[in-house]
Amino acid sequence: MDGKQWANSRLVARSRLVAQWLIAIGSLCLNLSGCASNSSNSAISAVSVYRAPTTTQLAMAAAPPPPAQISAADSTVKRLPPIVPTANSSAVKRVSWETSAAASEALPSPGVRDADDVAGDPVHNPYPIDLPATLRLAGGNNLQIALAAARVNAARARLQGANALWLPSINGGVGYNLHRGQIQDTTGGILDVNRSSAFVGGGPVVGRDALNGGNNGPARLSVGLPLTDAIFTPLAERQIVQATNATRAATFNDALLAASTGYLELVRAVGQVAIAREAVDNAKELVRLVVARVRAGTAPPADELRAQAELADRQRMVFRGEEAVRNASTELVRVLNLQPDLSLLPNEEQPVAIELVDTDQPLPALIAQGISSRPELAAHQAFVNATLDRLRQEQWRPAIPNLQVGFSAGGFGGGRDNFFGDFSGRTDFDALAVWELRGMGFGNAALIRERRSQNQQAQISREETRNTIAAEIVRSYYQARLRDSQIEAARRQVEAASEALPLNFKGIFGGQLRAIEALQAIGALTAAQTQYLASIIDYDRAQFELLRALGNPPALDTSPR
Repeated sequence: MDGKQWANSRLVARSRLVAQWLIAIGSLCLNLSGCASNSSNSAISAVSVYRAPTTTQLAMAAAPPPPAQISAADSTVKRLPPIVPTANSSAVKRVSWETSAAASEALPSPGVRDADDVAGDPVHNPYPIDLPATLRLAGGNNLQIALAAARVNAARARLQGANALWLPSINGGVGYNLHRGQIQDTTGGILDVNRSSAFVGGGPVVGRDALNGGNNGPARLSVGLPLTDAIFTPLAERQIVQATNATRAATFNDALLAASTGYLELVRAVGQVAIAREAVDNAKELVRLVVARVRAGTAPPADELRAQAELADRQRMVFRGEEAVRNASTELVRVLNLQPDLSLLPNEEQPVAIELVDTDQPLPALIAQGISSRPELAAHQAFVNATLDRLRQEQWRPAIPNLQVGFSAGGFGGGRDNFFGDFSGRTDFDALAVWELRGMGFGNAALIRERRSQNQQAQISREETRNTIAAEIVRSYYQARLRDSQIEAARRQVEAASEALPLNFKGIFGGQLRAIEALQAIGALTAAQTQYLASIIDYDRAQFELLRALGNPPALDTSPR
């Protein structure tokens, strides 16, 4: 393949990757904007009824890779020779959602292990996954989002109940009254009466207590509906609904951050295994060179033992890295709420430095955007408004009466002893308005002080959240900028260590150097590759944390710079 064909193939590969990322960020923006809207009912219904995903659903979320990549799902890496970065790697500038050439050239690639290496290492249900599929699964399958949506539904139900306080309750039934002995008539005289009566009927009642009864029925001074509750409770519950909606949006953002962080940790673990396996290959090459020199009598036997110890240690690090891969996969499966025995492995062969937020923007503008967009702050503001409505409710309670209105109609009759007769129609209407001073007014004053304190607490919590949001934006902003600089420094470190290792091997082969110097070179290359991998993963993590800190993603420029 000539240079032109190679360039064209690279361009096609990058174009496909950019298209995948554009689809992913579009879905992310739609999901975030949908969660931030209080009137978004579709997102709630999408997660209110949860079912564990099937393998078919997973396949729809992440399109299966080519057969060669599927076969790599039951392994970690294959042995590769050390890869030296090209000279023009330092000229590569990351663009939004575009592969970094430096990353693809400076780190070893995951691949298929030899059959002997995977013997006795069962991997259950291996499945490849990429970042867009991770975000889609996190947005639609996370249990915390489903729990937040259920809380929104509960808040809406309470609001519906508060709005129904004005509506009368319909009562209906049968009442029976039996009296034996003395009774007082309306003029004050005492009568010895044995009687019985019955009532069949019903009617609407505004309040909590039924009003219909016998001739000397229940007292008519029990009051059922405080008007202050009917007026102010729906106002407060409406604010609670807005708060739970905003909390659901914050939960959605947190779920996406947790999923993306879990995926990046999986990429880190797989990349670390690739680095460890390349170090094993280098250690094997060192053992081969040292053994040849020891057999020729030009090197002491201690060098061979030292090289063998280094090889064993590098092999141990491979197994330690594979353990980290399994742990990262298990955590990501938990976050995505997938089948527990799945083993997830990333599709991309190299970690990619991605740019979600342009850190060249002024920091004050980003802080202002985060404060205006973060759903946590909107939730706290809604709680402040709710406590203010509760305060007004108690302030108005002594001035607004408690109300009870009832009407009943039906058939009423009775007679002496156990005789029932003389049935005829009967209607009753009752209306009461009662003003109440609790504890001679001192109880009302105590309730007002309590509600005012709750309002102050909510305002303090809101200001604390505002400060926390600003701190998160500032911290993520500087992390993204400084980790951006670390990537280039780490890349140069990898380039220097990659060039030094072959020179050390050549020196050992020629007899100018001893094995210990090559051991140091292997360690230096492994450390440099580890730092470079960590720089890319940490930069991506800072970008996602900054995106979450802003509450909503800003407009992204996906054109190359």
